[in-house]
Amino acid sequence: MSNLDLKKLPTPWLEAIRKIPAGSLPNEILEALTQDKEFQPNFRTRSLDDLVSRKEAAGILGVSVKSLEGWAQKGIGPEIIRLSPKLIRYSIRSLKEFQSGRK
Repeated sequence: MSNLDLKKLPTPWLEAIRKIPAGSLPNEILEALTQDKEFQPNFRTRSLDDLVSRKEAAGILGVSVKSLEGWAQKGIGPEIIRLSPKLIRYSIRSLKEFQSGRK
């Protein structure tokens, strides 16, 4: 159960939070949003098979883009999906699996 009271946040903040993909939100906010029926209908979630950019992946994991780049070069870190030589994506599923293994 989250201790975060969403009703104490300013309305513009709540509107902005509801537009952020679920995978990019800190766990405390994600938990609060999913438990609050007032916000749930507008809450945007992602499938585990959705692909995200390196920048979004870094936000989800709470690391820098440089860290992800370094991990990819070393063959460690979350699994990458290379759509072209310069277009790298990560699945939400691989990020969650990587996060679970790091704890």
